[in-house]
Amino acid sequence: MSARKRVFPISLEEEKEITLDETKFIFAQGEKLLKETISASDLIITRTTTLITLVSASMFALFSFIINRLITLSTLHISDIIDPFTLTAILGLGYLLLIAWKLYLNVKPIDYKGSGSMPDTLFESSYFDVLYTYSPTAREKAFYLTEIYSYNKRIPLNLKVNAQRWKRLNACIKYVIAAPVILTIIFIIWNAIYHHIHCLTYP
Repeated sequence: MSARKRVFPISLEEEKEITLDETKFIFAQGEKLLKETISASDLIITRTTTLITLVSASMFALFSFIINRLITLSTLHISDIIDPFTLTAILGLGYLLLIAWKLYLNVKPIDYKGSGSMPDTLFESSYFDVLYTYSPTAREKAFYLTEIYSYNKRIPLNLKVNAQRWKRLNACIKYVIAAPVILTIIFIIWNAIYHHIHCLTYP
């Protein structure tokens, strides 16, 4: 593959039709969109961190409740089956742990594609070997075209990562909202079972 095919994503004839100003405009639009994907990633991390704080506080509260509840039952010498309050708290803690894990996946380091390129990517001999008959303006346009082609690859990758993160965050928000309802249902069901077993054990 020649250096020209590697550097330019369009044909030589098409490249000659594009002016330097047009190339700069396309580059500016690509750079703008790439930076927007990075800003969106920052927003996702901020919202995820806020939700992590809420979930962590809830987990701590449930854990404290479970410990105090077990100590209280032990003090009262109650060695019965797990009561509805304790069981609901334990399941709730496990439920929140799963949410916390999914939220962690949203903030763990990811190979994100930023703007700009390494200097050695642009400052190489191919631009001078292939374009030595061109004017400096043509060489400058070649630099912009190379970056445009690079941005065209980076932007979809960032959009894909952001889409996955948004999906995960929205799911976690729904799980958190549903938590009181789920735990209430668990409590009601186990409370009925608990009292039924208790009546059979102590008629």
